Amino acid sequence: MTALLRQVPARGDLVAAGAVALTIAVGLINLRFEDEWRVGVHFVYSAVAAAAVLGLAATADRTADRGSPRWHSVLIVTSFVLVLFALGNLADVLGAEESISSSGTVVWVGVLLIALMAWFSTRFDSGIATLIGAVTLVVVVVAFVDWVFEPDGSATFRWILLVTALALGALAVRGPERRPHHAVGFVNAAGLALLVIAITFGIDALGALFGAEADIEADAGWELVILAGGFALLAYAIYNRQSGPGYLGVLNLGAFVLLAGTAGDDGPSLIGWPILMVLAALALLAAGMRSAGPAEPRPAGPGGSDPPTVAEGAQPGT
Repeated sequence: MTALLRQVPARGDLVAAGAVALTIAVGLINLRFEDEWRVGVHFVYSAVAAAAVLGLAATADRTADRGSPRWHSVLIVTSFVLVLFALGNLADVLGAEESISSSGTVVWVGVLLIALMAWFSTRFDSGIATLIGAVTLVVVVVAFVDWVFEPDGSATFRWILLVTALALGALAVRGPERRPHHAVGFVNAAGLALLVIAITFGIDALGALFGAEADIEADAGWELVILAGGFALLAYAIYNRQSGPGYLGVLNLGAFVLLAGTAGDDGPSLIGWPILMVLAALALLAAGMRSAGPAEPRPAGPGGSDPPTVAEGAQPGT
């Protein structure tokens, strides 16, 4: 059976495309026949599909290169989605309230998914599995707090998201030279957690439009968190040449502009963030435009002298 599931690496792209198509099919069937078929039927076909793709992903040949090949990363992602479908339907079979929307169900389903992604991350050195597992961990922590303590409002969840973002950032700085692609996964998950903090203010604002009571204005402390997080993500992206943290950094800085750009009760004013940003911009531009020191000499050639150039008489290709 293992030999049947094991893929030929040269055809891994086709296998991954088939897994994506199967995942879409399961999602469509689950939605279209949600009220037509019994819960047990949904569980059976989703579990069979999840087992098939999970078997393909688990039996792939491990390579000596860093991380999983792209087609194997696709199998890991589709495995996660299909297992999520199967566990959600299993929760329905077991009589869970509100299925996957229940905080208690989210906790035990999330723990199983985290364990699965941790296994893929360690066995196949998969960065995408690290990212998915880290994001799932954030969701599980928030769901656990909601399940156990049932806090009112969004303030508690913002603090939980901030703590998890800091924890993920701490994980990212542990041994980044040894496993840099895993560190990037932790950084991206931390950036998403910070972005969700900003989104909660937007959700509260929408709720206020319909008469809900909520604090829809972010104070300077939360604005500083989003601002600092955005700059930290951009710095990490530039220093480590990673695009994901850069995109998240831009999104967080955009969210900061939306949060801090709202005029106060006394009307718009330049006092506060506008003045601070102008001063920071001037200081950074002045530091960056200082006259640089002498240029570093070029490395010497094999004979101890500078390598000749074409203009100096060297023949191209020699």
